[in-house]
Amino acid sequence: MNHTQIQGDHHRVIQNLADSYRPGTNGNYEAMSLSDSTVGETGVVTDVEDLARWDENFYDSKVGGQRLIAQMQEPGRLGNGQRTRYAAGLGVDQYRGLTVIEHSGSIAAYRSHYLRAPACNVSVIVLSNAEDLPATDLAHRVADIVLADRMRPNEAAGPSPASKPPANLELPTSLLDAYAGDYQLAPNDFAPRFQQPPVSEYVGDFYSPELRVIYGVEFRQGQLCLEHPRGRVVMTRATPDSFDLPFPLDGLRFQRDQAGHCVGFVISGARAKNVAFRKVDLPSDDGTGKKD
Repeated sequence: MNHTQIQGDHHRVIQNLADSYRPGTNGNYEAMSLSDSTVGETGVVTDVEDLARWDENFYDSKVGGQRLIAQMQEPGRLGNGQRTRYAAGLGVDQYRGLTVIEHSGSIAAYRSHYLRAPACNVSVIVLSNAEDLPATDLAHRVADIVLADRMRPNEAAGPSPASKPPANLELPTSLLDAYAGDYQLAPNDFAPRFQQPPVSEYVGDFYSPELRVIYGVEFRQGQLCLEHPRGRVVMTRATPDSFDLPFPLDGLRFQRDQAGHCVGFVISGARAKNVAFRKVDLPSDDGTGKKD
């Protein structure tokens, strides 16, 4: 594998590395920079030829031996003994009657998917540098074609021949008007439209002891924004104290003390859940302790 490496410094130049692109305005694409040096969950730079060599090792076990290769594909178990669908960085699942080993990948605008059907000695590798390319869907569609004679037929979704459409039910307009309004999705139910606390309650600086980093919440041009070391994202309110965030973040939920004051938040992303931040008072540059 001569073209594979672990990217531990996103400033380093990698020969022949394709840039990634996402859909822009007017049907064009725009570059999306990779500014992540996380080693472990991401950071593998490779190509199709090297991935094919890596895939072949699951059959000949030249590197690691058969015992290690088998352990990599053994699904984990929960504390109650229930088997999961995830092994050592590999998903183990059933697809149209076949056991498949697969995993997807995404960072910046790169998209990828690896799928292997061990019983058929067939693997599919999809690598893309376009955010809107459905890598997982393409991998499955290729498998559908190549393994058509080994797979269980797709069952077309539709009503049972014996089923009948329900009869129309007419309700008076006065009754329906009582339910008109805005609703928010709540656990196991829908709740009526909520009252939005003023955004000023959220503005401030927040520190995470776990990450040893400070995030800021600011109100800019009519929008609540989350400031972090790598940029700024717009926060979209989902519930009174919860906000949706763009990928790779997921959501942010503010926390309050018994008096109702905002004292922190927890934030989640694609690969991290409920990372805690507490609200802090930072001195200004002039040392007065007042916010500019």
